[in-house]
Amino acid sequence: MAGSSDPVFLFTGEDAMGNYAGKHRAYYLRHMHTVDFWQFLKDLAAFEKEYQIRKKQDEFLDLYSQYLKGRHEGDVATKIKKLATELHRLDPAFTFKLRQSP
Repeated sequence: MAGSSDPVFLFTGEDAMGNYAGKHRAYYLRHMHTVDFWQFLKDLAAFEKEYQIRKKQDEFLDLYSQYLKGRHEGDVATKIKKLATELHRLDPAFTFKLRQSP
């Protein structure tokens, strides 16, 4: 178990954030008390937010494309509206209004 002075890494595994943190771990372990380390954490938080937005955009665009092509099952319009709301929460500049069924 890690000691109280050991750093805690929130991002591990195969995701992009984990890979980014993992590649720079040794450097930042040596320099974790410097301004560079805190800048790294700030950059990592910005990267995480952008990653979440891109992932949600991909999900939204895939579902909306299926909707426009008429290839969907169930209440896709509700799912699209939910994704649009989530995207707006992540990025207030994002707006979307679903037109009537194609």
